[in-house]
Amino acid sequence: MSETVAGTKTIRRRETGHERPYVLVVLILGAITAGEILFFTPVDIVPEQFRILGLLSSTQRVLALMGFAAVKAGLVAAYYMHLKYESKWIKIIPILPLLGVLALVLSVAFR
Repeated sequence: MSETVAGTKTIRRRETGHERPYVLVVLILGAITAGEILFFTPVDIVPEQFRILGLLSSTQRVLALMGFAAVKAGLVAAYYMHLKYESKWIKIIPILPLLGVLALVLSVAFR
């Protein structure tokens, strides 16, 4: 712990030692979003060779986009909501709704 004397009060700060790579996470989120736009946008602003809409069925597109969304949600929850640094039980709470979403997606995928 480090101590700082400010007037008559002693302020103590705990040094956690956690790395917080917020800039790297922002860059990863931006890259995933750019990939979603580049590969899944049906308009003519995206060059034809980058569009994969014609190669995938609508179910595969939805599953791919849901996968990207799950990765982005996981990164946001882990780093910006600080769940990476929490106890095991707190980490389990957001997983429960994700299991419901997974069940919903799979029910649509195998219809």
